[in-house]
Amino acid sequence: MLFRSSSLIEKSTENIASYLMTKGYFDARVRDTVLLIGKKRAAVGFFVSPNQPFVINSLTYDISNKYMAEVLRESEKNSLIKIGKNFDLDLINKERNRVTKLLREKSFFYFSKDFVVFEADSSIGNHKVDLRLVIHDPNFNVLLKNDTVKIDKHRSCKINNIYVETNYSITNKNAIYTDTIIYKGYFFPYKDKINYKPNILEKSIILEKGNVFNADDHEKTYNYLSSLRNFRFVNIEYDYAGRQDGYDLLDCKIQLTPAQHQSLGVDAQGTTTGSFPGIEGSFNYTNRNAFYGAEIFEFKVFAKAESQAVDQSLSAGRSFFNTLEFGGDFSIKTPVFLLPFQFAKFS
Repeated sequence: MLFRSSSLIEKSTENIASYLMTKGYFDARVRDTVLLIGKKRAAVGFFVSPNQPFVINSLTYDISNKYMAEVLRESEKNSLIKIGKNFDLDLINKERNRVTKLLREKSFFYFSKDFVVFEADSSIGNHKVDLRLVIHDPNFNVLLKNDTVKIDKHRSCKINNIYVETNYSITNKNAIYTDTIIYKGYFFPYKDKINYKPNILEKSIILEKGNVFNADDHEKTYNYLSSLRNFRFVNIEYDYAGRQDGYDLLDCKIQLTPAQHQSLGVDAQGTTTGSFPGIEGSFNYTNRNAFYGAEIFEFKVFAKAESQAVDQSLSAGRSFFNTLEFGGDFSIKTPVFLLPFQFAKFS
């Protein structure tokens, strides 16, 4: 037990020192002390001398892609790395995330956090650190039909063809489609019949053929399609489609798995109003994609019975639940603005 406790104390001391280093206190000193209290208890204390922290002296870039370097330099005002501030590893990791998000919004589909490396040089003295942001080049293969293509440079990516599968099934990923509708440059493959009107779905798809890839457009498209409440699953995938004019081309596949077309629901519950008991029940019917335009038709009827105080002289022969109420409502929700003018894209 004593050996285990000594190991835990030593590990705790190392953890404190390691944490201080991540915050720029490279010369920090940590020592522990143990004070015995009785025969079976002890108090452990840690003495910390952080000493002078190291501050960031400069930030330089090592990036082979000129456009990528230009994007980062233009965004320096939003950088979390500030000259003169303490070296902070947590902020550096957040900056890696910021850089990754920014570059994926600026056409670099294959970019990931793993390509971003910060190198720190603390040998310049006077408790200062020179930082260098290095973007490593990729080195992996992607499939192109029955062949492989090596991705060895960061290139901007453009959207090529966009395919919208309106009846996608996870259990039948290799479904064979018999026909395709082309609407405003979007391909809608289907078998036998198409379940959704292309002009309705197109308004929720921000991604467009010929545009450079933008992770923000990808996210908006996903959210807009999900907000239609007609699909159980929404998935967007990209396939490498070759290289043209210095861009890597991407075929986009939007896979939509329809939710249950019709659903019924029955609810029942007890109620009380001013200590008077009652019961209430309702019947709900929902029809999704009622008119093949992603509409949602909802119908509800309800009945309520309550016991309420009445004049005793009139209460003879009355049942326990002497107040009845019936009602209902229906609604049709459509993803189309009923206005005399049109919106190009909307959610």
